[in-house]
Amino acid sequence: MVLEFKREVKRAWMLNPVKGYEADYTVCEYRVDPLTGIETTVTGRFEYVKRFLVGDEEMVKGIVERSKPQCPFCPDQIEKATPKFLPNIIPEGRIMVGSAVAFPNIYAHAEHNVVITLTSEHYLQLNEFKAEHFVNGLKAGITCLERIVKTYGDVKHALVTMAYLPPAGATLIHPHIQVFAKSRPFYLTRLLMDKSREYYEANASNYWFDLVEAEKRINERYIAQIGSTEWLTPFAPINNLMEVLCIIPGKSNLLELNGEDLEGLALGLTNVLRFYFDLGLRSFNWVLLSGPLKEEVKSFSVILKVNGRTGPQPTCFNEAWVLPYAAWERYSVETPEATAVKLKPYFQYGPR
Repeated sequence: MVLEFKREVKRAWMLNPVKGYEADYTVCEYRVDPLTGIETTVTGRFEYVKRFLVGDEEMVKGIVERSKPQCPFCPDQIEKATPKFLPNIIPEGRIMVGSAVAFPNIYAHAEHNVVITLTSEHYLQLNEFKAEHFVNGLKAGITCLERIVKTYGDVKHALVTMAYLPPAGATLIHPHIQVFAKSRPFYLTRLLMDKSREYYEANASNYWFDLVEAEKRINERYIAQIGSTEWLTPFAPINNLMEVLCIIPGKSNLLELNGEDLEGLALGLTNVLRFYFDLGLRSFNWVLLSGPLKEEVKSFSVILKVNGRTGPQPTCFNEAWVLPYAAWERYSVETPEATAVKLKPYFQYGPR
């Protein structure tokens, strides 16, 4: 098993009315993820679909204004509207780190589900997020995770997520992240763990280390290094819209992350969000994937996957259309190489 970037280019032919019904074609490129074998169709048609993806500013403003009076995460509500941890887990009830406040999810999606508000502000533009928001939030989340693992010995698997605005699946506007922890592995983590182990056994090396080195040599999708974190665009994106990948070599689970790791994650995230903002995107998801907690897994590395989502708009267009959503056919409207070229300048600024 070797690291290969496999692709196949095909042409979709037609008689084009724009060109007087001359024979014409568009390009479809099929790519295979080097680790999982998952196939993705890459079209590079972002500029064509962009008008359906950007957010309507007046609509966003209306959503924010209507949601603020009832927001349980705002300073005037959070103390009385959010739950507390059981005393045997966190005696103080909630964990606070800077502006971040962590508490249990009142509608839990796993046996342990922590919500962390990132700021007292009800809404932030994507270019207004600061590194300290994510550093504080991740510190609070990891502190909760440490307490949970100490109390419940069967908890071995965790991940951290963020969904921002309704198109990304967020039911509340207020910026927040979530930690999920349980005894069973999450599907994507298990898939990547299994494939990483197969690669390690076949090559006696860590796939994620090798991927970073290969992408640095090719230099088409590699973005930058920030501290201990490596940033690039994936060769065969899982998600449709401007997916970005961050790898932390040498760290296999969330409990191993230190201050330098969190700072690198946070700074990179703010760069990506400013990039999305300038494209006109207003919504996004990210997920921070971890190997088994309290285990050092030589074949795996902690990874962060970030992707843009459709902005709120009257057309109600969703970039997760029928092929990727219903048929599980991965699809990307922009080539990873084009995304990398556009994103690199955002990693040349100093800390924000």
